[in-house]
Parts: sequence; structure tokens; C-alpha cells
Amino acid sequence: MEDVIWRQHNGSCELRKKTPNVNRRIDRKLELERWRRRYQEAQRKRLRKALRTAKSGRFHAHPSRGKGPGGSRQPPPVFLKVPKRVDLADAESDTCPLIEAMKENVRSGRRVLLDFQDVETIRPGALVYLLAQVHKLRMEFGHERVTGSYPVSARVDRLLEQSGFYSLLNVKSRKEAKIPNKLLRYIRFRSDQKLNAAVVGEIRDELLRADLTMPAVVRRTVFRAVTEAMANVNHHAYLNKAVRTPQAADRWWMLASLNVPKNRFTLVFYDAGVGIPKTLPLRYPIEVIRRIVSLLPGFEPDDGQMIDAAMQLGRTRTAMHNRGKGLQDLARLIDEVAGGMMRITSRHGCYTYTHGSGQPSKSYGFLEGTLIEWQLPLSEALDELPDDLHDKASHDS
Repeated sequence: MEDVIWRQHNGSCELRKKTPNVNRRIDRKLELERWRRRYQEAQRKRLRKALRTAKSGRFHAHPSRGKGPGGSRQPPPVFLKVPKRVDLADAESDTCPLIEAMKENVRSGRRVLLDFQDVETIRPGALVYLLAQVHKLRMEFGHERVTGSYPVSARVDRLLEQSGFYSLLNVKSRKEAKIPNKLLRYIRFRSDQKLNAAVVGEIRDELLRADLTMPAVVRRTVFRAVTEAMANVNHHAYLNKAVRTPQAADRWWMLASLNVPKNRFTLVFYDAGVGIPKTLPLRYPIEVIRRIVSLLPGFEPDDGQMIDAAMQLGRTRTAMHNRGKGLQDLARLIDEVAGGMMRITSRHGCYTYTHGSGQPSKSYGFLEGTLIEWQLPLSEALDELPDDLHDKASHDS
């Protein structure tokens, strides 16, 4: 049998339905609509029974809501449709509001089902942000509070499985056999609450395996940038930010991939802290920040300009000379190879660095915390590439 809704490894998820083998060809949209109708009918029956028993004096029930475990009121679930394109660069006006709606509903006591039915593309940065927010909400409120449907697209489903999206959320993968994609490699998500330098070596081994090698300068740059990002999380990313559970405190999430057809090595690091625009003024007076970004007195820098100022200052709030150089290392490597890109997104601001220049901008959505996405041409990120992969990369790119 095939699950339509995410299932848990430990016990059954409350929002779940199995489709018999004879109905496998039924469109998933019709299946979800059918599930909604059955759930609503069950809710109506429960309410009618509650009203009858309330009149008999046995207990009092709310006339429009069912009762959850322990007698708590439990509103019906909210269905949120995930957009076709999940992207923080070109589709942030669709992606960020979805995640904010999910957070708002869960924190209001509602259950949320994410409908992945129409998803066609998920970019690495958006994948990390979506996974981190779902992971955090499930840790804080319970795994039954956020669930979702499996995507129709086999490519998207394979992406979620190979990247560790299902695994980190403790969700069972689909039953279909997974065919390894030789041209697209993902390390499985890493998430921790402490500085863990050993994870960088694990990433390299898992990503490159035995057939690919990485130049020493790229290895050193990646190691320094990742360890710096982890240290930043522990020192000030979550400064003065309240969390509901210790499991979510000082936590970071990371993903890396090799995309041979697009000739791209990608590294994404995310923390759900207060964000660069909130931490920078704690170390530097606003006058200094305005001068760095060339703003006249009386003008307050926006979030994108605050990230720009942080890059130009080149160090963190700790003022330690051996700290704050990770992002600058990534930028210098982009300059040396004359290719690649680094994008830093935090709150309502974005900063994009390409060869020789950085450009701050305003974001159309709100991103909690700070997300760093770094891309480098695959031909520069690797010493060697097998002939068949090299030919494929040259042909497709």
C-alpha cells in the first residue's frame, strides 16, 4: 500500500490515510479532497454526539470544536498548498508567506498539513529553510502538529529522500525503489546545537566519495566558513531569543550538493536566530553602520544594508581577530575563480555577492534568522571529474 500523507516511524500520524492498490491511479488532488470530506464528516458526527451528551448533563462540549487528548479543544487542520516553485531568490513572495502561515497556525494551536502535490522545483536554500522551520515546529509542538502529503513529482520526492528531509523529520519515505542519481549528489541534512568541526570532514567524504577530489584551498575555505558559522550560532545568533524547548536552542541546519549538469557545487547553512540586522547594532553604533553603507545621518539602514555593513566590517560582535573571516574567505574564492555566487538572507534583507561586487537588496518576504547559500562552479570546486560526468556537465551547461 502507498501512503498519501506522511507517516511516522514511531506510531501513526493523526493526519494519515492509506490508498488501496486498486485506487493507485486516482489523482492525488481527488484523494486529498476525499480525505477532507471524511474528516469533516467525522467532525460533524463528533459534534452532534457532544451536543446530545451535553444536554444529558454528563459533560460540556464546545459547539463548534472537537476535543483532543486530555479534553483540550482541537480545531480542524489547516491545509497549506506548497507553491510549484519553492525558491528564496525568485519566488520568495510565495515561499516566505507559506512558511509564516505555517508557523502562525501551529503557534495558534492548529494542526497544519503541507500539500506538496503541485511542487515542481525546490531550490537548495529554500529546502533548508523549509526543513528547518518544519523541524523546529515539530520539536516545539509535537510531530502531529505539522505533517504533509508526498509530492507527485518523482524528482521532488527523490530530492526530499536523498537530502534527508524525510529522515530528519522521522518520516517514512515512499515505498518506490529509489534510483541513485549519479549526476546530482546531496549530503543528508546535518543539524546540531554545538560547534562540530568533525561534521565538515563527514560532509566532504559523503559528498565526494572515492571518485572525486577537492582542491586543498576549497577544502580549507569550506572548513573555515562552516566552523565560523557554527561558532556564530553558539555565540550570538540566538541572543535574547526565547525558545519553547531546549532542543531548538542554538540549533543550525546545513546541506551541500553537487549538481553535475548545472556545473554547480552548493553549500547552505541556516540558523533560526534573531538575524544579522538585529545583532550588528549590539556591537557597532548606528553612526558607524551608516558610514559604512554611505548613508546620511537621519537615515536608518534597511536589513539588506545591515548585511552589507556586516560583510564590510569583516568581523563579528566578539571582536576577536581570528573570527569573522569565514564569509570573506568565500567571497575571495569567488573572486579567484571568477565565478560563483554567495547569497545571505536575513529578515527582510538580502545580500548577493558575485565576482568583485556585492549588492544589498530588500526581500519580498520575511526570513527568520540567517541563511547563507554559497555556490561555486563544479569545474573549480573539484580537481578531477570522471570522463562521463565531465562530458555530461559540458554538454548540459
